[in-house]
Amino acid sequence: MIAPRPIHFVNIALALALVWACWGAFVSPPPAPIPAKRAEEPAAVPGGGGAAARRPRGDYGVIEQADIFRNKDVVARPPEPTPIPPTPVPLPPMELQLQGTTVSPRDKIVRAIIYNKKTRKTETYVKNDVIPDTGGAKIVEIIRNRVVIDRQGTSESLESYPPELKTIPQGTGERTIRR
Repeated sequence: MIAPRPIHFVNIALALALVWACWGAFVSPPPAPIPAKRAEEPAAVPGGGGAAARRPRGDYGVIEQADIFRNKDVVARPPEPTPIPPTPVPLPPMELQLQGTTVSPRDKIVRAIIYNKKTRKTETYVKNDVIPDTGGAKIVEIIRNRVVIDRQGTSESLESYPPELKTIPQGTGERTIRR
């Protein structure tokens, strides 16, 4: 058997020493330990205030008041104007026509027959039904010849007769019909 040459052992030993020396350059160092969290300060007692009161993040008023950069001539920002609430847009009139209602003496069967002018369909509805194609109009109450509808928080009513036909015109009595 042929004995290995001693020069091979020297080469292997030098290679291992080189790898060990350069190991830190090729492999990232271990991660730094994470510092432990501090215990939360107790909440401020109402009326006590003081240093224990917690301020929300982003509250830099204390820094501005301390004037750490001695900027006395800096003008404070004017307060932001309060936004004006948008005026409610009036809802367009519903394209519905009440054809009639059915009310039983015992209020067990109460229905409204409504014609939708958009879809050109007549449908029968009961209380708490939502009428399609009206933006979520819901039937709240059905009374004889009248239906109360809630549409986006406003109540509207449909009547089977126009208001001008509710009262029947009385005759003057001047005209007499002879047969």
